[in-house]
Amino acid sequence: MRAVPVDLSSMMPERLAALDALVERSRAVLDAASLKARAMLQTGEEFGWEFVSLGPLPEGVASAGLFVLPARSRPTPHRHPNSIQHMRRLSGEARVRLTLGDDVMDRLVGADERWVVIEADATHQIDVGDREFVVISFHTIPQEELLEVTETGQRHY
Repeated sequence: MRAVPVDLSSMMPERLAALDALVERSRAVLDAASLKARAMLQTGEEFGWEFVSLGPLPEGVASAGLFVLPARSRPTPHRHPNSIQHMRRLSGEARVRLTLGDDVMDRLVGADERWVVIEADATHQIDVGDREFVVISFHTIPQEELLEVTETGQRHY
């Protein structure tokens, strides 16, 4: 049995509260980023993204990116072996399946449950509901070091 859970949300209430406050102060920046992310969808990407500068980030957080996933989509499962991902819902709803080794957890991220904190190297599969799913993801490493790994390859943002 693993000592650390796949979803770390319950282990960091102070960090998530600080990130919530940062999101609320940054609405104009996030609205502009969502327009760029939606434009990226027109290029054939499974989801659009825009990394953003929101000012000083809480200790342990090094980058932030806004992601837009189309309604009723199911992007390729992926993992970030070098970062813990703090994903906060901004709008929409999705079922997130987390897998790490033999541990599997399903989370409904929506109006009632807006955070999921994904352990490093946990694969996450996102099934988007009937409306686009917009999230901001905070990572524990800088954007240029963030690695995304899928069954077919890997990329840096």
